[in-house]
Amino acid sequence: MFFTGCTHFDHAGIIRMARRPFASVEEMNEAMIERWNAKVGPKDTVFHLGDFGFLKNQRRHDEVLDRLNGQIHLVHGNHDHTLTRKQKRWASSEKYLEVETPAGRFVLFHYPIEEWNGYFRGARHLHAHTHRPEKVGTVPLRNRINVTVEAWDYAPAHVDEIAAVWPR
Repeated sequence: MFFTGCTHFDHAGIIRMARRPFASVEEMNEAMIERWNAKVGPKDTVFHLGDFGFLKNQRRHDEVLDRLNGQIHLVHGNHDHTLTRKQKRWASSEKYLEVETPAGRFVLFHYPIEEWNGYFRGARHLHAHTHRPEKVGTVPLRNRINVTVEAWDYAPAHVDEIAAVWPR
């Protein structure tokens, strides 16, 4: 089971805005696809917490998604418009999800939120959306952690990696 977000495939502006270490969109796309597939197997489950990409047409969506391993569930981000949300390759496409994992209950939403269902009963919140360096990292804040690609070396984070920075 893996978690990621804010891949922004084909988005040239994100390289500068988020200070990504890539010289071009092509380099960024290829690096993220390679890193994704090095960790995720074809039968693994991946929760993508939004902003999949700036992909301009159905054919381009298919090209990128067909290269990614795993059964991918999309949690809608602010850049995931109708074309992205309705892509048939998603295992599911939702605004919000709650999942049980080996590391406990996770509440999945694109944006960081102050409190969530189960907040006072140990549920943890995974989010994406934030790219600024002061908001990115693997240090949990009040049972909330950022799974955007900048925080996890441009690859999905395995549930065990997340659990390791979140001691019970």
